[in-house]
Amino acid sequence: MRLLTFASAVTLIHVATYVGATTAVAQNIMDANSIANGLYAPTLVPRGIKHFEAAVSLNVLFAVGSADLTAAGRAQLDQLGVALKDPRGTGRHFRIEGHTDTTGDDQLNMRLSERRATTVVRYLVARYEINRGQLVPVGMGKHGLAVPTPDQTPEPRNRRVVVINLDG
Repeated sequence: MRLLTFASAVTLIHVATYVGATTAVAQNIMDANSIANGLYAPTLVPRGIKHFEAAVSLNVLFAVGSADLTAAGRAQLDQLGVALKDPRGTGRHFRIEGHTDTTGDDQLNMRLSERRATTVVRYLVARYEINRGQLVPVGMGKHGLAVPTPDQTPEPRNRRVVVINLDG
């Protein structure tokens, strides 16, 4: 395992899922090469106390309160799909975590985050023929907030999907 600097930790990819995000956020699409470099680079991102995994930072937008992708969301997933087809990704497994903010009911948020993660997986499998067995969708609800907030606080940066290279 490697220790990393704070700057390295900031590379964690948060895929924003807020349709009302600013135009600047909606247009902030990471290219496939940058995604691949983040997912396959030796820099590791902390996930828990002693566990490290490689990950990256994207904007995948969904309609508010739904798992329906917007055009900008599909554009970002197209870049992710190309990155996952990179030869360095052959045989690797990726966890696709859906996250919500703290607004609304906990059970509803959990189901929404699961649906969003599943939507991402289905899109990548259908459009890029990524092996379904390489992608693990997981709903996180409001657990693992990118920006800690009290309950019932709308925070677009918490509405995201996180992509993690499980094989480092």
